[in-house]
Amino acid sequence: MKSRLVLLGQRGTDALEALARGGLARYLLHRGEVPVLLLPRALKAVRRIAVGLDDSPASLSAFRVAEAWGRALGAEVFGLHLVSGQGGCCFPTYLDPEGLALTEVLAQAKAHLEQLLKATGVVEVSKGDEELDLLRLAKAREADLLVLGSKAKSTWRHRLGRMVEVLSSQSSMPLLVVPEATVW
Repeated sequence: MKSRLVLLGQRGTDALEALARGGLARYLLHRGEVPVLLLPRALKAVRRIAVGLDDSPASLSAFRVAEAWGRALGAEVFGLHLVSGQGGCCFPTYLDPEGLALTEVLAQAKAHLEQLLKATGVVEVSKGDEELDLLRLAKAREADLLVLGSKAKSTWRHRLGRMVEVLSSQSSMPLLVVPEATVW
């Protein structure tokens, strides 16, 4: 019987435990077969679920899983999208930020993502230059859980993406990583 979800908790913080936990999490994330819920602390109630978005099929799949969880838990689900300058973590490939003012880029990114999701009012677009900006934004919006999509099995080096790589090792909040092909 195939599992539908893998839960990984954190027991200790010494170097050996962190290395072992990181290795197991990385292995399971790279397998890309089922969603992995990383719990650096107890998850008591889920009232707000933030989803890191871009225009990839992986993040759209993550949003659909988060919507299903939100319905089941009675939680609010919202998307967070970072826009950075060229060379930053979150350069929007679907817009030309050099030809637009930042406010125009943010507004067009929001409209683009809401059209992809077929939902309005659930996407917040913010300026951000590094991966941890997404974590800070989720915390500022009082999210109880952060959901990210991971790419389908392609190459082991690039399947997860930089955002998942950084946040899976540095997030202090519960993180659900959803493989692109997941249907909940």
